[in-house]
Amino acid sequence: MSLAILLAGIALLIGGLADLLYRVAQDRGIDSGVFVFWQSIIFSAILWAYAIASGDISKLDTFTWVVGLPAGALGYAGLTLFIISVKTGDVSVNAPIFRLNFVITSAGAMILLGESVVWAKLLGITFALLSVVSFAGIKSLNFSSKQASSLALVSVGSIIFGVVGILIKYALNNDAEPIPLLMTQTIAFQIAATIYVVYAKKWKPNRATSLYSPWIAILQLIWASLTLTALSFGEASIIYPIVQLSFVVTAILGIILLHEDLTKGKAVGIVLALGAVGALAIA
Repeated sequence: MSLAILLAGIALLIGGLADLLYRVAQDRGIDSGVFVFWQSIIFSAILWAYAIASGDISKLDTFTWVVGLPAGALGYAGLTLFIISVKTGDVSVNAPIFRLNFVITSAGAMILLGESVVWAKLLGITFALLSVVSFAGIKSLNFSSKQASSLALVSVGSIIFGVVGILIKYALNNDAEPIPLLMTQTIAFQIAATIYVVYAKKWKPNRATSLYSPWIAILQLIWASLTLTALSFGEASIIYPIVQLSFVVTAILGIILLHEDLTKGKAVGIVLALGAVGALAIA
């Protein structure tokens, strides 16, 4: 097992737990924009403190800023859409759709960044798309329902995050380093989060935000650091599918801990998602 695959495997477990905590926080009555604002402050503070202590701050360069800033702004948009979507949606449905942003990233990496195109990758993408349909179900795709609105939001968020993945891999391919790249993303992300709380004229965290935002910030920081490190020496069309298997972890935890129904569609979706990631991982 390569180090990149091992790091990606750990990241998928962390990501699954973070997604589940988002749903729990939503159930406790958080305001999504305020929550993301405080989460990003904690995330950024820990990251920049580490960078200063380790000397990584000296590795910031113009190229990293040029790619990292738009990636951070897009990341904010994608994450916010996901958080909003789980308020009215099912975490074991929405988390897979969001995590399947690796379909966009994998396709972009092969088409735009010149990564290899082999049958296993194409098979994996097909399985991934089928798993989304299986999880959501035909009834859930009724666009006159609240659930349909939730699915639309998380789908757009997933596409945006897929584009972010392409930008990140592009930067790493051109000698950007993981921690400095992540640092530049936090600047744009924090600005966007601050604009929201200023515009909405609300910034004070409620009890749920104070309780859950630090833990989710830490989990997201670990997830992001592991993912970028794995991407620095592995193909995006392989690493991202493994990392995004976290939606299976989220679905299983949602069923066990939140007592969500294990339907036939979800069971088939989990199997298809596992097949998708497996096929892409061996490509």
